[in-house]
This record gives sequence, C-alpha cells and structure tokens, in this order.
Amino acid sequence: MREILINGKWPLNLLEHRAERPEWPYWEAATLALAHSLISEGTVVWDVGSEEGDFPALFGTWGAEVVLIEPNPHVWPQIRLHWEANNDRNPLACVVGLASDHIDPATPDYRAGIAEKRRGGIWPHVAFGEVMPAHGFRHIWEHAKVSPQFRLDQLAPWGTPDLITMDIEGGELIALRGCEDVLIGFHPDVMVSVHPAFMADLYGQTPAELLEFMDSVGYKGKLYATDHEEHWWFQ
Repeated sequence: MREILINGKWPLNLLEHRAERPEWPYWEAATLALAHSLISEGTVVWDVGSEEGDFPALFGTWGAEVVLIEPNPHVWPQIRLHWEANNDRNPLACVVGLASDHIDPATPDYRAGIAEKRRGGIWPHVAFGEVMPAHGFRHIWEHAKVSPQFRLDQLAPWGTPDLITMDIEGGELIALRGCEDVLIGFHPDVMVSVHPAFMADLYGQTPAELLEFMDSVGYKGKLYATDHEEHWWFQ
C-alpha cells in the first residue's frame, strides 16, 4: 500500500498498481468534489460499480456508510484491501452481482454473493482471492447468463441510501429501472456516469431515455461534467 493524495486533497492508501496511476491529481475531480459536498458522517451511499474500490474507500474516510456493489469477482480482493487500509469499520453490505431491472431465475441466486456487513460480518469469499490488476469489466449484455442479477430495490432493508453513485459502463438505465421503488420512496441524490456510446451499442438505449425515466420518478438532472463520459446529478 502507498498513500497518495486524490485530486491533491484527500489522502488514500492504495495498492501499488493503483497508486501509480498518473491520473489521480485530476481524475474525475468534479465528481469527487460533488460527492464530498453530499457526504457527511453517517451518509448512506450505495456505490454501484465499485470497480477496485478506491472511490468507495475514500467515501468511507469522509464518514459514509457504504454498500459496495460490483459484479466482477476478480476485483473483490482489491475492494477489500482498499477498504480495510483506509477504514476501521466495515461497509454496510457487499453485493457481488449485476444491478438489473429484474431477477433472472436462470442465473445463480444473487444472495449467494452477498455478505451483509453489520459490524463484524464477513466479506464474500471472492474478496480473499488473488489480486488481479488486469481484471476487465462485467456487463449485463455479456455476463447476464452467468452472473447473478438483482434489483437495487432489494437492498433497501440494509440501509436506504442518501446517495447513489453509479458507473457501470452503459447499463445505467437498466439499473435505475430496478431502483424505482427506492427512488420514489426515499428520494436519494443520484450521481450517474452515463456512457452514451456503450448505451447505444450494447443496449440500444440513449441518455434521453434515462432522463425521461428519472423525470417520471420525480427527478431533475444536471450535467455537471463531461470527460470520457457524461456525469449527471439527479435531485
């Protein structure tokens, strides 16, 4: 582990292959600045698409109670190590599965990949595997038949969110449709990294459809940054 400064502001301990990334002084600076303004002690954050766990680990250092959601089993060792290197408490829950708009009974039971973290629970077994820096991504379009699918609405008993962050490489609208009850019932802030090309190429969907859906559940969106993707904040 090596401590670096994220955006030149926030210290974070990262595994060497992550710490050496040259982008950290500016990487998604607008997203992290907005998240920091929305997170305080006890804020419940659902992090959909935790990847290697650096952002949610940072959220934890700001006081957030985090539900970690990531379908790729190969990155869970990094997620666990990054969390434990930066936080002295457990996340609220760990979900190994694809955030979807339905549950597919033909896929493995998503509950087999869940380790609820109620102050002393255990991490999912995949979190103790080998660290694999070259891990790739898991998408619904190619992994839905082998990875558990679940609706985000099902996670509400573990702590309804104050903030949902989402970066899932094109599957944003599908995941948000599976979160409709939570959005209508609890009104969390939602930060979504929208990937227009992936949405179109992989799912035949558009950002306009996402905006229309969010409007239908009572949300207005603001495009607050554009880089390699579009960053939207919904209230």
